Amino acid sequence: MASKASPADRGGPFPLSPPPVVPGGAAGAVRVVTSGRRVLAEFLGEIDLLAVVDAAPRLADALRTERPYLTVDLRPVTFIDGSGLTLVEELHARVTQEQGEYVLVCDDPKVLRLLEILGLRSLLAPVSAPRLPEARPPHP
Repeated sequence: MASKASPADRGGPFPLSPPPVVPGGAAGAVRVVTSGRRVLAEFLGEIDLLAVVDAAPRLADALRTERPYLTVDLRPVTFIDGSGLTLVEELHARVTQEQGEYVLVCDDPKVLRLLEILGLRSLLAPVSAPRLPEARPPHP
């Protein structure tokens, strides 16, 4: 029995776009970069349960520092589900509990609206661009 091809399979009017290319070849990933107590979590592509399961242990390891300074960057996100938003909220809770600093960077109106609907926008206080580290006075 031959399988029936969809219009997209036949090059029809609604061809599927390829998923974004992210590290590891997955449809979504979280890149974690650390420098001292500073941690950058850059969410890339489609953030779903698979990406969260992959990223959560690496983020936990990166946040094992006194008073972590975490920046979560959602600007490269093309999709985020409930598990991704839960991770974002849990990261905020963990950093706050450790009396660290948390910055959520997000400029996508759809993601911001989703945060608003879920009651997370005021809690997470997203900014449209990352904060730069404060300048230190020169040594005398």
